[in-house]
Amino acid sequence: QKKWGVCQALTCKSGYHKEGGVCALNTKSCTIKNGTGEDTYSAGKWQGCKVKSCNKDFHEEAGKCESDIKSCAIANGSGEQTWDKTGKKWGSCTVKSCNKDFHEESGQCESDIKSCAISGGTGQQIWDKIGKKWGLCTLTTCDADKCKVSGKCLKKGSLNPANPCEECDPAKSKTGYSIDNTNAYDDGKFCTKNDSCKNGNPFTEPNCVDGLSCTEDNCDEAGDKCANPIKAGNCLIGGKCYAEGAKEAGKQCSGCNSTASQSLFSNLKDAACDDNLYCTDSSKCDGAGSCQPDKSKDCGSGKYCHENSDSCKTHACSPGKNYCDGSFLKTCDGLGSGPTGSGQSCSLGCGAAGSAAKCVDGSIKVANLKISLVSDNSLKLDWDLATTQTGITTYNIQRSKSASSGFSDIKTLSSNTFTDSSLDADTTYYYRIYILENAKILTAYAEANAKTNKKTSVVTESCANGECLITKGSFKMGSATSHPPT
Repeated sequence: QKKWGVCQALTCKSGYHKEGGVCALNTKSCTIKNGTGEDTYSAGKWQGCKVKSCNKDFHEEAGKCESDIKSCAIANGSGEQTWDKTGKKWGSCTVKSCNKDFHEESGQCESDIKSCAISGGTGQQIWDKIGKKWGLCTLTTCDADKCKVSGKCLKKGSLNPANPCEECDPAKSKTGYSIDNTNAYDDGKFCTKNDSCKNGNPFTEPNCVDGLSCTEDNCDEAGDKCANPIKAGNCLIGGKCYAEGAKEAGKQCSGCNSTASQSLFSNLKDAACDDNLYCTDSSKCDGAGSCQPDKSKDCGSGKYCHENSDSCKTHACSPGKNYCDGSFLKTCDGLGSGPTGSGQSCSLGCGAAGSAAKCVDGSIKVANLKISLVSDNSLKLDWDLATTQTGITTYNIQRSKSASSGFSDIKTLSSNTFTDSSLDADTTYYYRIYILENAKILTAYAEANAKTNKKTSVVTESCANGECLITKGSFKMGSATSHPPT
């Protein structure tokens, strides 16, 4: 069978080439990842698939479609580069993210903590990830010669403003104040003294303390002055404290009587004392400086107290004849008939027996005792004559330089006047005159005192009411007092 075969190309126009008997385009599509490829026919063969175009976010690089972003190395984090489509090159490696405790700063991953300059030590700053800025520089450590206190570096010797007894001492502590009891301290107050440091704390002692138990310790801060008034019921005499009623040394009836004086010894009233009488069980001060009987000795029934012998004796009276009780300062019991009766004092026993028997009355005493100055060393005593129940009367005179003690017998006489000579000049003498009946000293006595003169020549007139008129010098008679039994 005869027929025409397939028409085959002899020549091809520009842009084409003969391939398989036909004219084919010199270009054809081919597959390129992330883009479009194209193959070109040249020199009798296909040249291989080349990039014609790349997809979005890709670019041609080294015959391939590469991503416009690629990873790159960044210290302490991860970086990325972006393709510059205009310049057809990769841009610089920029921070994509930073590792933990790092942040992006100036294109680098920097630590979130960095050192900073601080006076006297080393500080640090912390990155604020929210505000994207560095925080304040805070203290971390201080220099070796400083202490870290409340976020500051203090020099050695810097005082604690809240406690001057503490200071910076790096040798003891670098992180706080240390105790230094040698530091000077003064609170600036008048009412404190001896300000100092003790056991790490300020120490003061109160001012205006006089060390006396009988005074108040008051301090006036505003006026810068002390006041130490004597407490009620106390005396301050000669720099020594005395409680109410405390006695002056060597004296029975002189002491602290704060109602009379808080700075001088005064006469005591009702204070216990010793009148040196055997027949007194207790005595009290009379408020005038003298000790007086308060309670008599009870010798028991049928006995009386005998002062001269310091003993209790049996009375000599017979029952039924004006019997005398005989007890000190007790009354007769009124038994039998006679002039005795009840209600009389029977201090020293009974008188003569018989119908005229009487109790010896210890209450009888001399009256109107006066003292006058005779010379610088002589005093004259005068008094009224006394009459006792027995009619036999003598007087016993005692003398002392003390109002309450030290009395001794100087004279026994029957007259009612006596001049005491050879006395010391300018000296006060105290006298007691007792009546003796049947050689027994009655318990009552009269008392007076006077002071001899300093002058060599004194003319005296009669004394009255305790005062004596003189022509030279002065003479004052003390009080004259009668002391009855109580």
